Amino acid sequence: MDGNYSRLPALLDTVQGMTILRENSKNDDGTDCVPGVEWFRFNGVAATNLYVNGNLWVGFGTSAEQLKIWRRDAAVYNIWHQQGTVAGLAFFKLRVQGYLHFSTTAAEHSITYELILLQDGRMVLNLCQPPASASYSGEHRLLCGSETLELPLAVGQKTVLTFTPGDAENGKSWAVTEGVPRVGNFRFLTGSGGVLYTVQDGAFAPLAETALSEALFLAQGTEDPPPPALLASLPSPTVYLWTDAPDPVPMQAAITADPPDQTLETVCDMAHPSIVGIAKLTAAGSDTVTVAASTDGGAHYTEGLPLPQFLAQDTAALWQSLPTDHRLPLRFTLHGTDTLSWLKFSFINEGD
Repeated sequence: MDGNYSRLPALLDTVQGMTILRENSKNDDGTDCVPGVEWFRFNGVAATNLYVNGNLWVGFGTSAEQLKIWRRDAAVYNIWHQQGTVAGLAFFKLRVQGYLHFSTTAAEHSITYELILLQDGRMVLNLCQPPASASYSGEHRLLCGSETLELPLAVGQKTVLTFTPGDAENGKSWAVTEGVPRVGNFRFLTGSGGVLYTVQDGAFAPLAETALSEALFLAQGTEDPPPPALLASLPSPTVYLWTDAPDPVPMQAAITADPPDQTLETVCDMAHPSIVGIAKLTAAGSDTVTVAASTDGGAHYTEGLPLPQFLAQDTAALWQSLPTDHRLPLRFTLHGTDTLSWLKFSFINEGD
């Protein structure tokens, strides 16, 4: 049954709109021929038929083990298929349900996967029901001529993989990434301080234009948003997205931030007449905390030393460097998420 969708996630983990080809009927070692599409090619062959084997492999236009999803001595019981469009792009969808061993129908060994072929040459594998038991292992591979891609599939983990061909015309040179792909045209620009920017050669390039328009996005926009490290180089940046996808596409971002450097100051007073030296220095804190000291009452400070280096210094030399009042101003600088719990001076007392 044909279907028209505005967003690809609406196709995932559902039999809505699909035609069932095998229904609750065991296929052990046999192969079902599912009518496919002429416009999708894999290894140079049009996928006019897809071959679905009971041992959990799929062939594209040929009855060969090209996509292996828990390939082992298994059994397939249900197969669905569907064609339609998503965001104006033709798609073919296959859904397969089976069990990891030919002699069992226990729920923990059940597996359901979906395969979506897109007219732009990409395909999407949705492991929507992974097996819950590790009793039966299998192969997870995509084989295209001399190419072999290992697939990151695991027991109990729902996974969506996107396969992108380097040669879309022939369906060769595949790369795999995790996640649902974008369908449609997407262009990104960035704004800051009234200036619009695009990304060129890994850096922001300011644009002469100040007004957003479809033409500007298509001419100057990038297909991907700016990388986080680059985005952090602009004050109060705004990322703008243009798309021809029918439905609004919410932009999401995972934002992390480090606080600005924090400075703590204190004075270690060693003026008591019983103190005749420093035995050792100890502390609990991040290694990246820096410590600066002053031997002139706080007028000037030494260059900050990382905390471990400060603690390891020659304590006799430090004692000799103290002014006559034996007071040592200290300045601690905490960077990012640094912590400092305590710092302890152990003294040498008269008579020790």
